[in-house]
Amino acid sequence: MEHTFKVTGSTVQFSVDTKVYPRIAILKTAYIFIEKYYIFLSMDSSSLLVDMKRKDKSSVDEQDVGNFYNELLNQLLRVQIYQNTKNIRELIMARALHHTCLETEDSPTIESTEENYFHIDDIAEDWFAQQQEEV
Repeated sequence: MEHTFKVTGSTVQFSVDTKVYPRIAILKTAYIFIEKYYIFLSMDSSSLLVDMKRKDKSSVDEQDVGNFYNELLNQLLRVQIYQNTKNIRELIMARALHHTCLETEDSPTIESTEENYFHIDDIAEDWFAQQQEEV
């Protein structure tokens, strides 16, 4: 399959096959490029059409399209790694939160008895007032 693009002034138009690249990878790639380009996306039958226009109004060329496809490959790999490691990340998170979310028989309980009870006036003292008394 030949990758074609069309340059018109400061805008380049090309299509990305959505059967090869998932939509989320295309959107993440477009987001990375929004600092230097205006990005316009539209759908075709089996592809997503991308129009990129430089914000500084300089001309675009094949290198801009190549940079987009390189980043698209990077985002595709990130999406696949995310999907492949989703289960293990969920297990790690569940294991980390297991002891904090569930009470076990071994966990100590704090009972509120008179000997454990403190009044706020016993605890909260004005630091400035204490310093004035010491001077």
